[in-house]
Amino acid sequence: MMKSLKKIVKSIIKTLLLLFPVRNNKVIFCSFGGKNYGGNPKYIAEEIARKHPNVDMVWILKNPLETIPKGMRKVRANSVRCLYEYRTAKVIVQDIRNSHFCKKRRGQYYLQTWHGARHTKEVEKAAGATLSDSYIAQAKYDGSVTDAFIVDSELQVQIAKRDFWLNDDVEFLMHGLPRNDIFFDSKKKSEASKKVRKVFKMKGNDYLVLYAPTFRDDGSTDAYVTNFERLLDAFDRKTGKNSIIMVRFHPNVDKRTVGVTYGDRVIDASEYPDMEELAIACDCCISDYSSSIFGFVTMSKPVFLYAPDYDEYSAGRGLSREFLNIPLRFNKSIGELVEEVLAFKKEDYVKKIDKMNRDAQVVDDGHASEKAAEWIMNKIKKG
Repeated sequence: MMKSLKKIVKSIIKTLLLLFPVRNNKVIFCSFGGKNYGGNPKYIAEEIARKHPNVDMVWILKNPLETIPKGMRKVRANSVRCLYEYRTAKVIVQDIRNSHFCKKRRGQYYLQTWHGARHTKEVEKAAGATLSDSYIAQAKYDGSVTDAFIVDSELQVQIAKRDFWLNDDVEFLMHGLPRNDIFFDSKKKSEASKKVRKVFKMKGNDYLVLYAPTFRDDGSTDAYVTNFERLLDAFDRKTGKNSIIMVRFHPNVDKRTVGVTYGDRVIDASEYPDMEELAIACDCCISDYSSSIFGFVTMSKPVFLYAPDYDEYSAGRGLSREFLNIPLRFNKSIGELVEEVLAFKKEDYVKKIDKMNRDAQVVDDGHASEKAAEWIMNKIKKG
């Protein structure tokens, strides 16, 4: 009874909010459903703030204590105020499927900045058998109202057209990913690296390894590394430095269920809000099927794949046909992974990933945020 009453009240509020006009100068941002201030939306927002400080920028956040830059506003996710902001924003910027508890209005524009790069695992339509009916309905509506979709390559355009239930009029902004811009700015990279090492109290000569596995649809964490002794020893031997592993789980994973023992050489980095800053600070990456590897690829940093559940994952969620052709080895045991670390040759690796990027027609050049901001400002100026 109470749930039905809340639904009726929310419906009335949504209808009443239609009395308020769309504000041409307002842009609303949300990353991972309000989990934090980050992702592609963060870098677009900061570019707008730098060039157009008079734009009213609103961040939807679950944590009201989350820090955001001065000049931007924050609103608690799922609040009545949040409904109002969605109803009256000129441009809506997201990086996952929008729940669209407020349907898009005439005069509003919706920019999808999707959190993944060239997709590794099957997503959206290709993974339809593993998705709930409610998610599919949400995804189809989201695709039907998307005005523009940010991509980093011709390959991502093909994947988006194939799998994302997008409408025929979607504009593909093939400018690269805004969050990747920092990889092309030496000053910002230096600042980010120092910032991460300071936050985690690390020495400048430590060799940092980011372990960033993706989630499993059934919530299982059995395929994750929980004992890092052999890997730490391998990196120590390979680099001649003291190695440290930074663990960052996917936002969909409850890290408390994994069973990792943290200490001086195994660091919990799951709550650090900016994946790109972590990628800059770290010297290499270990992952499985996560698109986070492409940040390291962009910077020509080593990537190692550890996928003990490769056969099960392929038969379940499935890997994209593009990822199956990646020039990296899927290690199915810690022994295989250690072997690859010790045998790694940077020159051979760089040749392989350079060819992969050429084949995918990757366009990242450090100006994606600027171009996305221009797209938004053009919509604002149209009135």
